[in-house]
Amino acid sequence: MRSPRSTRAVALGLVLAALAPATALASDDLRSPDARDPFVAPAAATPDLRSPDARDAAAGRSAAGSPSVLVVRVPQHRSAAGGMDWGDAVIGAGGAVAVLALTAGGALAVQRRRHVAAARTPAAA
Repeated sequence: MRSPRSTRAVALGLVLAALAPATALASDDLRSPDARDPFVAPAAATPDLRSPDARDAAAGRSAAGSPSVLVVRVPQHRSAAGGMDWGDAVIGAGGAVAVLALTAGGALAVQRRRHVAAARTPAAA
């Protein structure tokens, strides 16, 4: 049998445990920020309406402090005959034939399904 002292301690602990979440939730406002106070505008920083050049000049940045630019010229690839590159033409034609074959195969599959479905339905008398 428990003593009254331990029973009181357990009861006090249960009461404190039950009240702890309630006091924690009482301080939190669970509404959205817009619903809490819709008439107060959010404190946002004012936009800087100066041009980018004016902002750079105010910050002390200038073109004199920028790194130098190195322009690299890439030689253009030219075909040996100076005309048509037949290797690229064959690749393009092969791709076109593949797309045409896929389209024709899809059309035949759909057409075949229509005929099979029409043959299975009983004719209306």
